[in-house]
Amino acid sequence: MISSLNLNQKIILKLSMKKLTGEEKEKGIIAINVHHFDCKGNKILAIIKAIDFAKNIPNADMEKVGLVGYSLGGTLALLSATSDKRVKALVINAGYMPQGYAKEHAAKLPMTYMISGSKDNAMLTLRQLETWFKEFGKPFKSRVNEGEGHTVSTDVFEENWDTIVNYLVKNLIY
Repeated sequence: MISSLNLNQKIILKLSMKKLTGEEKEKGIIAINVHHFDCKGNKILAIIKAIDFAKNIPNADMEKVGLVGYSLGGTLALLSATSDKRVKALVINAGYMPQGYAKEHAAKLPMTYMISGSKDNAMLTLRQLETWFKEFGKPFKSRVNEGEGHTVSTDVFEENWDTIVNYLVKNLIY
């Protein structure tokens, strides 16, 4: 089963700090790490161009694109997924909703997984998106790391990453 997945690669654009393991790559995940801090100009356009670039990767399945972002990367992933319908799964890890982001924008989002520490101001974003998704009847997943802030312990970071990979595998591969 695993080898057949390699014929139909999934694209995960990572705006986070963790590299994929060999096991994750065997699940058919291709990762493109967008270094948004190095981007000059429009960071969202840079992410969309990275999705465009992914079309050139052999066996890439452009119907199964996921975005993962941490902190500012989570905010950029949120904004990029709002404007690019090719994104089919979104992970916002400690990202913030920018001022002016409206309910009608959230209605455009794909399947979304939100993660925040209970002591992080990003909890406001998580709770607002949860409220909107419930109103829309839109499926979503959320995880609150109790007692954690914007940066989390190494153990929680690893647990978060495992849940992110499982979420993407479930929503993009199967």
